[in-house]
Amino acid sequence: MKKVVWLAVLGLLTTGCMQFTVPSRDVVAYRDALGPKWENWSWDTTLDFSSTSVVWSGKYSIKLAYQGDWTGLYLHTGQVMNKADIRKMGFWVNGGPTENHQLLVVMASKAAPADENDVLLSDKAMPITAYKNTWTYYEIPLSELGNPTWIAGVVFQNYSSARSDFFLDDIVFLNK
Repeated sequence: MKKVVWLAVLGLLTTGCMQFTVPSRDVVAYRDALGPKWENWSWDTTLDFSSTSVVWSGKYSIKLAYQGDWTGLYLHTGQVMNKADIRKMGFWVNGGPTENHQLLVVMASKAAPADENDVLLSDKAMPITAYKNTWTYYEIPLSELGNPTWIAGVVFQNYSSARSDFFLDDIVFLNK
């Protein structure tokens, strides 16, 4: 009798578990606006987070122009992400109407969630190109960006002499 009851309970548990779906743990840094708990920590960069000039999806994109060499768009999160929940990051970039832009994508990390200081993993920066008048999608595994345990943000850093406007849209940290 105990075996029959145990099998019935096991069957109910298995059936119940199969009905649940795991919610997406994707974290939006920017989609028409900065995501919850995301802040602009950029330097020497002209920014418009509500540009309607060139948009990939939704109503707005980020329009930016670097003011010098090695300047950057730095999106920082007040809620540090664990690499167990994030596998890669994806975003759309457009070089704007004037020229191609060479960028470095750099992860900002912390040694522990409570640390005050971010560490930029510059030695693991990923070079990308924002092509003139063309939307390009990049999806970069965290393993190619230094594989940080605690993610505090991302920097899109100037890696060329280009100073004209270009655009970013749908910046998302992905669990898939």
